[in-house]
Amino acid sequence: MWLFKQGRRRDGSDRELRPFRRRRDVVGGDVGGDDLRLDDSIGLPGNRHACTRISHAFGSQKRSRIDPCTRMTSMDQETLNSALLIFAPPCSQHGPPTFYRHSNGRGCMEQEREALLKFKNGVFEDPHLQRLSSWVGDDCCTWFGVACDNVTGRVIELSLPNPHPEKRVYYDQDLISGFDPSMLRGRIDSSLADLRYLLHLDLSFNNFYPTPFPTFIGNSFQHLRYLNLSYAGFVGNVPPNVGNLSNLQVLDLSFNKNMTIENIGWLSKLSSLQSLDLSKVYISEKAPWFEAVNKHSSLLVLRLRGCNLENVYASHSRVNFTDLKVLDLSINNFRQTALPEWLSHLTSLQVLKVDLCNFTGPIPSYLGRMSALKMLHLYSNKFEGSVPESLWQLSELENLAISFNALEGNITELHFSNLAKLKVLDMSGNSFKFSISSTWVPPFQLKIVRLSDCTNMESSFPHWLRNQENIDWIYMSNANLQGYAPEWFWKILANATKINLSYNKIRGELPAFSSRLEELNVSNNFLSGSLRNNWERGSSLWFLDLANNELSGTIPSSFGNIIKLVSLHLGKNNLSGQLPLPMKNLMNLQFLDLHSNKLSGKIPSWIGENLSSLRILNLRSNLFHGEVPGQLSRLASLQILDMANNNLSGSIPKSLKNFKAMANSDSNNSHAFIYHSRTLVVSFSESMWIVTKGRESFYEDLWENNRKGIDLSMNKLSGSIPEELMELVGLQNLNLSGNFLQGPIPDKIGEMRKLQSLDLSRNRLSGVIPPTLSALSFLGWFSVSNNNLSGKIPFIGHLITFENSSYIGNEKLYGPPLSNKCPGDHETLQTRRDLDDHVNMSQEKEEDDEIEPWTLYIVTGSGFIGGICSVFGVLIANKSWRDMLYRFSDDMFERFIVAVILWRIRIKRMLILKD
Repeated sequence: MWLFKQGRRRDGSDRELRPFRRRRDVVGGDVGGDDLRLDDSIGLPGNRHACTRISHAFGSQKRSRIDPCTRMTSMDQETLNSALLIFAPPCSQHGPPTFYRHSNGRGCMEQEREALLKFKNGVFEDPHLQRLSSWVGDDCCTWFGVACDNVTGRVIELSLPNPHPEKRVYYDQDLISGFDPSMLRGRIDSSLADLRYLLHLDLSFNNFYPTPFPTFIGNSFQHLRYLNLSYAGFVGNVPPNVGNLSNLQVLDLSFNKNMTIENIGWLSKLSSLQSLDLSKVYISEKAPWFEAVNKHSSLLVLRLRGCNLENVYASHSRVNFTDLKVLDLSINNFRQTALPEWLSHLTSLQVLKVDLCNFTGPIPSYLGRMSALKMLHLYSNKFEGSVPESLWQLSELENLAISFNALEGNITELHFSNLAKLKVLDMSGNSFKFSISSTWVPPFQLKIVRLSDCTNMESSFPHWLRNQENIDWIYMSNANLQGYAPEWFWKILANATKINLSYNKIRGELPAFSSRLEELNVSNNFLSGSLRNNWERGSSLWFLDLANNELSGTIPSSFGNIIKLVSLHLGKNNLSGQLPLPMKNLMNLQFLDLHSNKLSGKIPSWIGENLSSLRILNLRSNLFHGEVPGQLSRLASLQILDMANNNLSGSIPKSLKNFKAMANSDSNNSHAFIYHSRTLVVSFSESMWIVTKGRESFYEDLWENNRKGIDLSMNKLSGSIPEELMELVGLQNLNLSGNFLQGPIPDKIGEMRKLQSLDLSRNRLSGVIPPTLSALSFLGWFSVSNNNLSGKIPFIGHLITFENSSYIGNEKLYGPPLSNKCPGDHETLQTRRDLDDHVNMSQEKEEDDEIEPWTLYIVTGSGFIGGICSVFGVLIANKSWRDMLYRFSDDMFERFIVAVILWRIRIKRMLILKD
């Protein structure tokens, strides 16, 4: 049985509570909580000029508006300036480049042309993109992504990044191969080594998995200044010969998840390095990353996000890279420690990101001396105490994120008086007390507001927000917002793209929102009235959660206009009527939750025919009637089907065996939910409460836990359990209880080895319990009670762990753990007397064999002491024997634990037999 998003409110009422969903910004890495895409890009010498050279090389050819320096489209930069910090690049010490492409009519070098053609033959792309298809003719300098020196004709640049990086996630073997058709795929031909005068190489945001890092790069490209292989699926160890690239200024190997660095010594040899990004590359704990980095006094950008770092080198007090502008050490599990003192020397920092790093103690006051700071991320650590006063004096600060720590203190308008440039404010999940005057007018205009879990506000709806005219994202979940929202509150959200006001006590009707809105979560409030029927066709909405309110009326037909909708939650309301036919247009829908309403009619066949992307379908606790439509079997991606507690009748369709996702027993086959928004790529995790194994459990990340289940309980289904249903070997939960099912339990049910919860109770099933059920070793909840089953219970294997409550209500069922016994199993009186006589004789023999206690003590004690001395003497002299003993002890301890568990089960079984 599946129960979605159920709990209790903090005020004790029987309103529903659901922990906050969490999503990952895949491009930026896991940030925890709701998505927070805050880019820290910064221009660099060599990098910005590289972008200029690309545009010249492409000439008049049609190109995507991608800025390779920032990896963001021009549209992104226009629409999300609140979350992006794009710094003006400093002037290159080399001056502007004097080469763009060879155009004297001689064509490029034949050897280099052949090398490029071999590279082309090793990769493939969508032919509609027409990148490599332009590689024809003799003059390779005119080819897409290729630039040549204007004097020598040598190829000095190869730039083929994915033209749509906003649709690209870092490649993993767990993700579907060929996920994005705009990626180049295949292998990197070693013939590229012939491009010996290459200065700029960019193959980022493509898919070359599982190609190892090309070793010829370090041997051949001695002139290389810019190398970007990020998000490209390369695997294996980074070769030490990368250290030969002494002219390299920019190195970006980020988000190659299966790439490792065992020996980081090569990094010290890159004497010209100014920007280094190794985010999501595994760096061995034995690799002295700080010592290698500290040798680069010219370093401006250092990103080591999610690199498995544990040592923050807190004892080091001296740093050489004092001109550093960007430092990102986020998502590393540093040993619990305070922020290192060496950070205090980086007074030129403009971006500091140390979120999710396990840092403790107070926030150091020296951060207030970093007067150039524009972005400060300290969220999701263990900082405590109050925010130092010096931090509030950072007048250049645009982005402040200090959420989810143990911070406290009284926050007044004086704290914000110097932050006139602030655009992003994130103070969620702390213990602040806000005491801000209702007449205060902030000096800033926020675009992102995150005040979730801030229950100690100065008023239900903070008055200082009414002057904010540019709000794009607002997250005030569980912020003690109560009553009817004032008109000005809805007005400031009129053009927002992301709104999360869940887990509050907001009353009234839901207002109209802009077509720009992408995410709306107002679940777990007291909103009432009917849903508006004015949802626009051009809506950008992809996530809508109105669950657990007091909404009534029918689902509006205009919902069918929200064609980008991916996740729809309308559960726990008072909605009635049938599902509107235009909803069949929601072909991107993956999550449909309509549980606990008063919806009626037959379950539409168009759900299976049109909503082919569905992964979760929850129609539980409604008034649907009729048969289970066989068209549902077309939902190949469906992982959870819950239609319990309706008035469904007829038989269970045999075609349900076609649920391919449920038929796959691979625990890693479920891919993260991916949404491509206008501005970023997010991996979104659906969360829910599930009743399984007889208890309610909350699954915070449904995809990561890879839940798969079918619940058709509490209906009027008849017929037999289809044997074809047993082909869904990936199922973890199967609940068919409370129906009128007849016939035997299929023998093949033992093949569903992933089952954790099986409930067939309260039906009319007959026959014996298949012995194959004993092979279901993961089964934690099992019930066949209240049926017409007969025969002896196969009390073997895993079935010996279940109580009699799993079998009661079957009159013809006998054997343990039930007290019913089959004729012939009763012991005769004579047998019992013979057993008693045997026991008495054994006791008398033991008494005759007794010896004096003191003799036993002396002999045993002497032998014990002698044995201990001899054993320990050998162990002290022989190290290999010591190691062998330790391993033996660990093994014996584990065996002892298993033996105790089995012993308890046997004792329990003996007691049952005795009764």
